[in-house]
Amino acid sequence: MLEETSVNVAAGALFADIPLSAAHGGQPVAPTFVRDFYQRALAQELLLRPIGNTVYFMPPYVISDDEIELLVSRTAKLLG
Repeated sequence: MLEETSVNVAAGALFADIPLSAAHGGQPVAPTFVRDFYQRALAQELLLRPIGNTVYFMPPYVISDDEIELLVSRTAKLLG
């Protein structure tokens, strides 16, 4: 699933377009997915903003490559 994900930077925001239905056997995600995913992300110390099938990462303005890798790997684990 994550191989279909595109990560982009625009207007200073880092975001990933994630085909969430692919993670659910092609079925639509539950209506509560955004709220539930947000809460699970916070429990993993991630500040994310899921909207539809786009997850906006909200990292600090100064972030290292290792911190970005941690952000992406923890997010992938939540989706997996």
